[in-house]
Amino acid sequence: MNTRSLTGLSLIVGPILTVLCWIIFYGTTSWNPTESTANIANMGAEADMARILLTLATVGTLLSVIGVAGLKRIMSDGAGNHFALAGLLVFTLGVAIGTGESALILGSADAFNAGEGAAAESLYFASQAIGSMGWSILFLGFGIIGYAILVQKNFNPIIAILTIVIGVFGFFMAAFSYDSEILAIGYVGHALLFAVIGACVLRSSN
Repeated sequence: MNTRSLTGLSLIVGPILTVLCWIIFYGTTSWNPTESTANIANMGAEADMARILLTLATVGTLLSVIGVAGLKRIMSDGAGNHFALAGLLVFTLGVAIGTGESALILGSADAFNAGEGAAAESLYFASQAIGSMGWSILFLGFGIIGYAILVQKNFNPIIAILTIVIGVFGFFMAAFSYDSEILAIGYVGHALLFAVIGACVLRSSN
């Protein structure tokens, strides 16, 4: 498997796996952003499933980083190289911070099951704060990657523009309205656009 194949597959599989696992997690725990007490109790009841889903979601984000790193390498000789590097660094930072959200959610579930209600609540609110920061930075990196593609013109400019739009939208929504259901547009949008970019990379490798 060459660099382009690994990059393309990582960009397709990683983001879709992440978003799919989070969707199933929210459905399994009957997640309601305005009901912290119910969320904690439901996470405690589904602690084992939550651990599996959030672990897989983390694997998905790591695949995304591999894909973005490969994309940056592919763009290393072009006009968008420096922007691609900036996008990779910011995106990776967002993933690193956002991974803490999953860990704190699982910690909250474990604390609830251990009868530590106060600790569970503290961990829950900490997870939401870290998740907001992590995803906003991730979306910022995603938008920068879109700008790098627009500058280098190595993919259709419509893909680049949509990537920038979703990046900006996701950045502001995650930073200032993390509990909004509208943020789902950013989650799904970034996964689909990464998949399209990944498919383009795979096609160019043949």
